[in-house]
Amino acid sequence: MKYKINNNKVFISLQTGDEIIESITSFLKEKNIYSGMINGIGAINQVELGFYNLESKKYKKEFFKDDYELTSLMGNIALKDEQPFVHIHINMSDDNFGVLGGHLFSAVTAASAEVIILLDDQSIKRQLDQNVGLYLWNFNCG
Repeated sequence: MKYKINNNKVFISLQTGDEIIESITSFLKEKNIYSGMINGIGAINQVELGFYNLESKKYKKEFFKDDYELTSLMGNIALKDEQPFVHIHINMSDDNFGVLGGHLFSAVTAASAEVIILLDDQSIKRQLDQNVGLYLWNFNCG
């Protein structure tokens, strides 16, 4: 992974074999970054996506091993249990131009991935929402 920080932006170049969530989370911890927006593109494989079922309050997960174009990666950074938490959704396309998408649990960079993080100086914390079953933004906790 290579990176460049300019004002309130971080430009990250993920290399072949880098796991996206793990790489970004490690970088955030190292640089003490707790809040921001994430966007990116690239090429990926070994992808685990999820779809959250509101009724069961569980993710349906599916694994995709082939190579895909990462046509859109977007998400945010907040604090969960006092650690930076990366929440990312993606769209990816296959060699027939079919598009899949969902919550990103993991993906490995196939060729490269270019990610931009827009930093914010205000931290947002996540707290478990019992009604939904997910850790959602909580603006009332310090």
